[in-house]
Amino acid sequence: MENILNRHIAVVLYLSMICWVSGCQKKAGDSSATEYPLRQNDGSLATKETSPSLKKTEKEGFYSEKDGESIVQMIYAENNCYYESTISEGVRINNFFYPKIQDAFLFEDKFYLKVSFPVDHAGKVAFSLPRIRDYVKTAIEPEKHQVVINDALDLSQIEFELTYHPAEGDTLVKTEYSFMYVIFE
Repeated sequence: MENILNRHIAVVLYLSMICWVSGCQKKAGDSSATEYPLRQNDGSLATKETSPSLKKTEKEGFYSEKDGESIVQMIYAENNCYYESTISEGVRINNFFYPKIQDAFLFEDKFYLKVSFPVDHAGKVAFSLPRIRDYVKTAIEPEKHQVVINDALDLSQIEFELTYHPAEGDTLVKTEYSFMYVIFE
């Protein structure tokens, strides 16, 4: 009797392991947590058609695309766009530095994440979480922050408000923008 019970337990554990491993693998077409639904200047959510940074690519490095009379410059790393700028008639209109989100997890009732800006820049990127009432932002390095959001049990997305403050003599312009980091849909 004990031998039969041990075999059944082994089978259940084996099947559980297979389900766990296959459930943890990324499936084709799944979106990853590093793809950010971006907000355009008018407040609407950007789509893959309106924002080059949402297009899934195999790009690395600097890219420049002509969009009518404008030029859109982008910097990719790890297949994600971390910088996007628009130049129209020779004048830079905006520049967006997108953060890299790392170590994002929920523990008890707090949500932890690390926010960094992997693209070098002369100015400063400041950010806040306007829809979050209770959070703590701690600078780890000059462009890397640990964020702890309290009372985060029902948190499904985080809206970031960002401002790029150019340094003196910087060719980039002051830009205020926002985007959503989706935890789950």
